[in-house]
Amino acid sequence: MTLPINIPPIVTEPLQVSRNLIIPTLVREVDQLQRAFFLQNLNVVAQDSGVGYNSPLGTIVLSDILFHSQTYTNESGITVTFPDILLQAVLLSVNQTKNIVKTQIQGRAGTIKEYIGMGDYSLSIRLIICGDNGVYPEQAVQDIVTMCNCNKEITVTSKYLNKFGIQYMVIESYDINQDEGQYSRQAISISASSDKPVNLRFK
Repeated sequence: MTLPINIPPIVTEPLQVSRNLIIPTLVREVDQLQRAFFLQNLNVVAQDSGVGYNSPLGTIVLSDILFHSQTYTNESGITVTFPDILLQAVLLSVNQTKNIVKTQIQGRAGTIKEYIGMGDYSLSIRLIICGDNGVYPEQAVQDIVTMCNCNKEITVTSKYLNKFGIQYMVIESYDINQDEGQYSRQAISISASSDKPVNLRFK
């Protein structure tokens, strides 16, 4: 029997192969592979599916978001720095608006609409920060609070947001609420707007 993949020389016995294996779709005979190596919980993932890894919660990460480290001066004149923050248990929502000027004309029903341009993207970010069992993730939450209090644009990297050309955002508000019976995790909601750096040139 010939398998459709090359088995590394180090594999001498079937039971040495992991029982939780993710393989690309180039392996066509899945049943054959399972029988040969006694595999269980075999997941076949397409190469272009965008699924990269599992989060600490054990869920598949479809799209994470990385807030890049930044230093800023707060309202008290103190220099504050937050580290790189990678969020995996996160849901992103993007809303697009247009800038339209409406002018009322006497004796005419409705308004005259003048298109000015596209508005900012409105972003809704819902996330969960998890700590160890029975331990509140205090430092991780504090880092996010420090980031949310940043008084300038923040650089972000996200495969989902990149579809809309979003690389910078300004955080407008955030909510941190307690959930009954959820001591070792913290849910946070962030509202933000997309931003683009503006370079001013003086002649």
